[in-house]
Amino acid sequence: MIRFILSGFNRLLRIAKIRRKRCVLSANCQGDVLMRMFRQHPVFLKEWDARHYVNFHKTPIPAGKIENCDLLLYQKLDDSWGDLSTKVLLSRLPKHAKAICFPNITNFDLWPTAKWAPDGNNLWLDTYVESLIEKGLELSEIVDIAMRADFSEILDLEAKKQEDMQREYEKEYFGRSKILEFIKNRWTEERLFTTPNHPAHSLLFLVANIILQELGYQILRPEVNAPLVTCGSDYFLPVHPFFIKHYNIKYLTEETIYPVFGNDLTYKEYLMAYVDARKNNIPMLSYFEALKK
Repeated sequence: MIRFILSGFNRLLRIAKIRRKRCVLSANCQGDVLMRMFRQHPVFLKEWDARHYVNFHKTPIPAGKIENCDLLLYQKLDDSWGDLSTKVLLSRLPKHAKAICFPNITNFDLWPTAKWAPDGNNLWLDTYVESLIEKGLELSEIVDIAMRADFSEILDLEAKKQEDMQREYEKEYFGRSKILEFIKNRWTEERLFTTPNHPAHSLLFLVANIILQELGYQILRPEVNAPLVTCGSDYFLPVHPFFIKHYNIKYLTEETIYPVFGNDLTYKEYLMAYVDARKNNIPMLSYFEALKK
């Protein structure tokens, strides 16, 4: 009888030892990339049962998930997000749990005329090209004018750049100074963003390592920093040749090919398709999906 009790007790001890701690990750698509990186860290994978809940879908995190977690990784959201707001998430967190806020990084350095469309079907709008479309010009005229545009005479580029950087500095998240310094020093040397709100692999690799080090782990192996591990690998927002030359971007040229929902396009080819879609009131996502056929 005693042997049976001791056997059961030892079995419970073994189960307790192998029980992984619970991690809740509340984030946009950047969280998906971080999860893929964390899964390639053998110690994190062994010790943590991590679940990603995509915040931009506004899907509620099920009851009990945060209340019983040991770690909350989150992006800061204001009260307009309701149950997904930072205030609500932290209020649900048990006292023993650790919370780490990581950035929802945006950067408009390569796309100072970009504006997020209120309709998700139209992706990123270009405010300068939109102004030409509103004048009722023909497609060929718009493309010609846009390709020859000198944006240093149209925009205060330095002021715009400083404004965007200041906005990022005002955000509160863990490792902010290190992340922003990395962007400042590297953005002309290597691709750090594929769209204004999609960080590329190197930047997300840095964010993952900052989180892992805060948890007391070694950083990821260099091979985890793979080009295909990025947000939205099927959609890179093409960069106007003016900005490539103006900022001396080392990794882009006027003939660079960008993936755009199954299409491989130069900036000029993308511009022609963009104008055609917008002039004919065709949602761009639908337009590019049809274009690849």
